[in-house]
Amino acid sequence: MQTVNHQRSNLLAVLARKSQSCAAAGGDGFVAADSLRFDVGLSTQAIRRYLDAATANGMVEHRQAATGQRHVYKPADGQ
Repeated sequence: MQTVNHQRSNLLAVLARKSQSCAAAGGDGFVAADSLRFDVGLSTQAIRRYLDAATANGMVEHRQAATGQRHVYKPADGQ
């Protein structure tokens, strides 16, 4: 259970860092789930599972992807 919490907190920290970077460069702050896989060492499917759970808890915002589009996330305002 400790490993899961560490992976989740590491994923959320990397998401926050990349989101801030994206926003500072003039973007909207949303980060594609597949761009996080090398930073956190998880599969894209596992990342999406963690981030979808965080979305349900209100910790993360998810932009709904159309068919063939990438799933993008960013920390919720105030997180």
